[in-house]
Amino acid sequence: MDDAFKQSALAYHRSPTHRLAPAVAQAAIEAGVARRPIADMAAYRAQLAARRLQAFPHPTN
Repeated sequence: MDDAFKQSALAYHRSPTHRLAPAVAQAAIEAGVARRPIADMAAYRAQLAARRLQAFPHPTN
């Protein structure tokens, strides 16, 4: 794994994106504008985390 990829993956893991998406989804649900309300927010967060780790595996030292 090259250093540039390690740095970008590490920056992604440190970003607040994984907290932002569920918050936006929850706000849309509460505002009544969500196209598909999420019944199980914990499962949604777990699914996002799994996709994030698949796309950006945690870099090893």
